[in-house]
Amino acid sequence: MVSQIATVEDLLTHAQAYYARGWTVIPTTGKRAACAWRPYQRSRPGREGLEDLFAKKSIDGLAVILGSASGGLACQDFDQVDAYDRWAEHYPDLAAVLPTVKTARGFHVYSQATEERFIRLADGEYRADSGHYVLLPPSRHPDGCHYAWVVPLPEGPLPEVAAGVFVGQTTAAQPTLVMPTPTGAVIQAPQQPQDTQSIPTLHVSDGNLAKLLIGTLPTGPGQRNKQLFELARGLMTIPSFDTSPKNLRVIVKEWWSMALPNMRTKDFDTTWTDFVIAWRRAKFPKGATFQGAVAEAKAIATPDAGLIYENPDNRLAVALFAVLQAKWGNKPFPLSCRKLAEAVACGRDKAWRILQTLKADEIVYEVSKGTQDRRRASEWRYVGDQK
Repeated sequence: MVSQIATVEDLLTHAQAYYARGWTVIPTTGKRAACAWRPYQRSRPGREGLEDLFAKKSIDGLAVILGSASGGLACQDFDQVDAYDRWAEHYPDLAAVLPTVKTARGFHVYSQATEERFIRLADGEYRADSGHYVLLPPSRHPDGCHYAWVVPLPEGPLPEVAAGVFVGQTTAAQPTLVMPTPTGAVIQAPQQPQDTQSIPTLHVSDGNLAKLLIGTLPTGPGQRNKQLFELARGLMTIPSFDTSPKNLRVIVKEWWSMALPNMRTKDFDTTWTDFVIAWRRAKFPKGATFQGAVAEAKAIATPDAGLIYENPDNRLAVALFAVLQAKWGNKPFPLSCRKLAEAVACGRDKAWRILQTLKADEIVYEVSKGTQDRRRASEWRYVGDQK
């Protein structure tokens, strides 16, 4: 554990070592990027550019941009020690070899991702996309502690591990561990016998999911499209639900098999296509309303909430984005300037100015721009403070 604040020279030395692994690293102050970091989601700075980034005297840490920006790097953020301990108990072999960092509240576990994705969990987040970054040792947390490796980085590439190992999509107690070698050959560790006490999985046997499937089944012909839309809205309410097309297809196929007796259209392909359209059209999770989201935001946008703005309208806007992102899970969510103005009780011009501020501070980013002629709102993702 680092006992004192690392100097700028120390941080540059560490940054160069991480850079040599193929990672994209950036300087930080507190937990926030000390530079405009989004351009580095697509391309790394050169070595001279890296030195320029770390020339600022105000920096006290460094972070790595995940996903494709760093060759497919993934980080499982365990917010609490208990959550990490439960995972490590189920996967002791992985816990022993995967590079692990002690954070202020829990642990960061690094691996090589099998696909680019981001999943919000009840006890943390799985980050394997270039839209997120995390602090690296020897960064200093604002609380005063320092990030430190408790399981060190290997000399070669990191083990490749599927996201399901961290988010409950794998039932095997000891999954296959793919270890890339410096020569490019792949060695697979033997898979251990399946344990009867596996991490809970999000399959159709899951109580919430099974209840949703049964509750959205059509009771007669002519209801298929409407019930598929209700299924899409209902899936948005399940915490940490894996919204990858592959997983959605499995769920819809299960729904289709149960709904067949009450549908005229029997082929699965048509049902899948109609669900895909419903999924894209679903604006709010089932049971959620914009007024409810605004009420939640007002409850948390207090002066002592730890938000970066003193202005109450800005604080409310940040809180609203956070609430909406939580309701949409992994999906970007729609929000027009008109609706933000309604929530903050201000004019559209001021709402537009608030949006520009949040975008400039990289608290939110615009996934797709709205169009007035098609009456479509812009779609957003809430980024907020990074860990």
